Amino acid sequence: MSESGMNAARQRQAELSDERWEQRCSELEEFIHKHGQPPTPRLDFTHGKLRRWLREQQKLAAAGQLRTDRWWRLTSLGLELLTLEERWERRYLQLVEYRRRFGHCTVPAKWREDVSFGTWVHVQRAFRKKGVLSAERMARLERIGFEWSDRWDAPSPAGHWSEMLGHLERYREEHGHTEVPPSFRGIPGLGQWVLNQREIHNTGNFKPDRRERLEAIGFAWVGTRRTDRDRWEARFQQLLDFRQRFGHCRVANKWKEDVAFGVWVHVQRAFRSKGKLSAERIQRLEAIGFEWHGPHTRSYLHDDRWTQTFAHLLEYQRQHGDTQVPPSFRPHGLGSWVGKQREAWRKGTLCADRRERLEEMGFEWRGVRKADEQRWEQRFAQLVAYRQQHGHCRVPAIWREEPAFGNWVDSQRSFKKAGKLSAERIRRLNEIGFQWHR
Repeated sequence: MSESGMNAARQRQAELSDERWEQRCSELEEFIHKHGQPPTPRLDFTHGKLRRWLREQQKLAAAGQLRTDRWWRLTSLGLELLTLEERWERRYLQLVEYRRRFGHCTVPAKWREDVSFGTWVHVQRAFRKKGVLSAERMARLERIGFEWSDRWDAPSPAGHWSEMLGHLERYREEHGHTEVPPSFRGIPGLGQWVLNQREIHNTGNFKPDRRERLEAIGFAWVGTRRTDRDRWEARFQQLLDFRQRFGHCRVANKWKEDVAFGVWVHVQRAFRSKGKLSAERIQRLEAIGFEWHGPHTRSYLHDDRWTQTFAHLLEYQRQHGDTQVPPSFRPHGLGSWVGKQREAWRKGTLCADRRERLEEMGFEWRGVRKADEQRWEQRFAQLVAYRQQHGHCRVPAIWREEPAFGNWVDSQRSFKKAGKLSAERIRRLNEIGFQWHR
């Protein structure tokens, strides 16, 4: 085989490999959408090939051999593609955050918020006892006050205060404010604890570090008896005043003038992403130019990557004259990205502003392989020749001279009726007098 033939064969093999990968990834997306999590041996017995493929991707990621565009594609589905070292680091940071919230590292083995995290903490003690925990990891754990005894002692007063603060943070995440009524029964003692913080603060004996930690989550030092709706309306009016002063609604999460107000603005974004914000409130916020992605959120960074890849698509269009990026096109992950935009459009999940930006540049929502494009051009040229010979385009559906050509002509009518024929092809057929009815 010649060198050019070998190159063509390798290119075809690479394209087939990309197609198989895309097929498996689409199967994984469909499975997660249906079941809420990837297939595991404990939950699934009928998707062995998909499970093996997923394990292979995880091994490639751990070895640093997984392509960047594929890594982003899989992590966007919520998959953790981490090495053992990276997983340990993530749990360690989670322990640091736990200590910040509660003032100690004594995580219950079956912690209700995250049982797997509690198990990890317990395992570190077991590993040390067996002598398989490295000296470097032991030193890092001890620096943050980790206790090697696995007994659960009642927390100190400082630990109790930190624990209640953690409960208050979760209350704010759920309700959008920190004004816990005394009658609240969801977390025993939380309503009274909130009242105690205000009373101690009024005496002037409140510890500065505790005041800072409460203010960081938008704690309201003066309680009100307003309903949730009244509070929302008051904050919305405050947002209108802010917009009038500064010309926008981008309130900092920790705004010095009113930390609680900055937290409220942040909470509206969180509530919308969780589906907890009513359509009426969403509409009112959007009417005053409210932006749903803050400057430091993961969603904002995701939008920034979308904009960067969109710019690469514009450059591709400038060089090639179309937006038919093949799936095997690897630079910037553009081939895979284009496929995801079409899929989101078909499912109706593509944001309106993104759809508009793509349509403005003439984006083709239906992908066309170059080989298909060439075949269509050949048939169209054959139709032009038929018209010159016979004076019309009414090729019989079953044409004796070439049945495949007659079938192609008939298929154009069916494709147009089903909405599968592009506007460009309809225009060209109209120009030569094509008749859409048999």
